[in-house]
Amino acid sequence: SSMEGPLTPEKLSSLLEYWYAFNVDQWYDKIKEYTFTTEFVSINKQEAEELISLLEKNASSMQPTLFAHIHASPILLNVASNIDDALEKFPNHKALIRLSSRSPKDAILGTVIDDHLDVL
Repeated sequence: SSMEGPLTPEKLSSLLEYWYAFNVDQWYDKIKEYTFTTEFVSINKQEAEELISLLEKNASSMQPTLFAHIHASPILLNVASNIDDALEKFPNHKALIRLSSRSPKDAILGTVIDDHLDVL
């Protein structure tokens, strides 16, 4: 396969391009008239890192203290506010919330990419 051997910057770029092509935001416009209304809320790298840190520290429980940590973080409060703004656009302010690009089946690919990001 073309992915055998060392992971070069070119191979990593090709792999990322392939992986990101499956993100919902890449193809939603093509099917939006046939599916549920969707709002996208982007997060930046700092927000993602803050979410990861919070989840790593609290991985064993979803206790109310987890929500206290969210309210103690201006970064996460901003994310929550952006999600609330998107929810206001839906009837009764209710909607399914999910990530655009990651699901459990993608985890191994993410690991491969993370292991080689320093190549870029």
